[in-house]
Amino acid sequence: MLALCLVLSTALSASALLIGERKGEAGESLRIANARQDLNGDGKADPITLALTGEEEGYYTGYALTAGGHRIRNESFWAFWVKLEVLDLDEKDDYKEIVISSSAENDVKTMYIYRYDGKRLKLLGALPGGRNGEKGKYVAFPGDGTVVTYQLTDILGSFDRQIRYKLDGKTGKLALIREGVYPSLGDQTATVTRAFKAYAAPTEKKAAVTLKKGEKLTRTGTDGKNWVRCSTSKGETVWIKAAAEDPGSEWAYYALIDGYG
Repeated sequence: MLALCLVLSTALSASALLIGERKGEAGESLRIANARQDLNGDGKADPITLALTGEEEGYYTGYALTAGGHRIRNESFWAFWVKLEVLDLDEKDDYKEIVISSSAENDVKTMYIYRYDGKRLKLLGALPGGRNGEKGKYVAFPGDGTVVTYQLTDILGSFDRQIRYKLDGKTGKLALIREGVYPSLGDQTATVTRAFKAYAAPTEKKAAVTLKKGEKLTRTGTDGKNWVRCSTSKGETVWIKAAAEDPGSEWAYYALIDGYG
């Protein structure tokens, strides 16, 4: 069954709004969902329509979003379920944003975030939406103008790192917030199987400590490039380089991470 859902998700934002739910069976030629909500703070309910415009091999291949009589089409689309929500990206302004989430298999592929300002409907950004469709866990709208997502990364093993976006006042688009550390989602503990060096920071050239065989490490984040931040059993914060100078030293950390050994 293919599904088009218009739902409330309080885990995303306290200002998220319930606008109903609709499901469609495979083989239907058109799926349409309608709602009304004030999107630009003028006190008037704006009509919102989402029409799924294509289907191929059991997947949706496009949609048309209409708000306040203005329409945007997206034909670069491939998903077997679609979710539409009205959320408050920034509680300090008068706008409410339309968020369309799409998924293929068990992963949320993309979130399309739109704003209607009373004159036109604009795409603010198409962002990776986290994994497994658990948007309360993998995506958040704190209401401060940012979107917080957790995205899969592969640096010394696979894990989810926090990636944040913020609305750029100049471009009117959501832009990546570049940070020195991207925290990981959930702690992963490993056992060192061979002694190797760790550093106080990615910029340091001299090792801060030599980790010994049998010592426990907990991964806490990454620089988004080739360094992983860890906490030692002694409470020290250290950084491990993925492309280690000592052949095999990266495997000393990687090999015994739960689920990856």
